Amino acid sequence: MTHRLKKRHILFLLFPILIATSILLGMGERSRRVADFFYTRYDGKMVLERHLISREKERSEELVNYVEEYFLGPYIHENLDPLIKIQDIQGIIIYGDSVLINLYASVLESNIEFFQYQRIEDLLQQGIRRSYNDLFDIRFLLEGNEFLSANSLNG
Repeated sequence: MTHRLKKRHILFLLFPILIATSILLGMGERSRRVADFFYTRYDGKMVLERHLISREKERSEELVNYVEEYFLGPYIHENLDPLIKIQDIQGIIIYGDSVLINLYASVLESNIEFFQYQRIEDLLQQGIRRSYNDLFDIRFLLEGNEFLSANSLNG
């Protein structure tokens, strides 16, 4: 009789542990999501990378995470880093259907051509459209002022 009681006690203890473990494992999968990122390789071809980013309650927070992850750079070493580094970004604002990326003035010292900013915008838009099924307008700001022409970028 005591042997049966021990088995029941073990089952009663094991059952809640199994339920708690399955809940925790299930929550872990929901806390991150797969997002698509487009980068350029050294030979100029566009490539797709998939990264895991954290899933947030607010969509704007998740988009900010996406943009930050993009500027941290690609995982694959054959892919070129975005010419803008995460340290160059003063802030990221989601305003309506626009993603505003505010850069520090020091980014002007890096000799990035205007067409390269446009290429980064295009790659970001493609990745966001593919990851979120939405089209967002990507805009770069310099110390709060929007880049309007190549002259405003290069001096």
